[in-house]
Amino acid sequence: MLNFNLTNFARSFSDELRSLYPQFQEAVSDYIYSGELLRDTARFARDIIIERTTVYCVDIEHVVFYEYSTPYAEYKRERYGYSGSPNLKLSGYMLEEITLHSSSPLTGRLAFASTRSEVIARSHNRGTKLMPQRQFFGIAPHSCDADKLRNLILFKFLFRFF
Repeated sequence: MLNFNLTNFARSFSDELRSLYPQFQEAVSDYIYSGELLRDTARFARDIIIERTTVYCVDIEHVVFYEYSTPYAEYKRERYGYSGSPNLKLSGYMLEEITLHSSSPLTGRLAFASTRSEVIARSHNRGTKLMPQRQFFGIAPHSCDADKLRNLILFKFLFRFF
């Protein structure tokens, strides 16, 4: 199964919130134990993955996706009117089916809502004989995406006090 574990990200955010804002301990605990931190982490991570994949056409390490082969680019142009950089959202619904799967307010992962989307995503993420690898699903732990996710969580938490 292709999934992205959010638990470690959420745990590091909760530790950071506790250390940065000791005066808000009760609010931090409510944010964490209500499941809101995990839901926010999932929503922001999903948005970052979709933006990085569709707007910038780069993988989790910010390496530009391999271009479409000439025949496939022609097919995309004829079918969708587009033959530019690889766009994993252009022809389908795969990215829209990224959802939070959670067993508690503290543990969760992003995965796909349908088997069909997961199979397509796995093919992109791992590559095939006919398609180069486009590892898009996830966020590298020490990356600008991880920093962006952290900042969005901190802003969302602090915004409730203003």
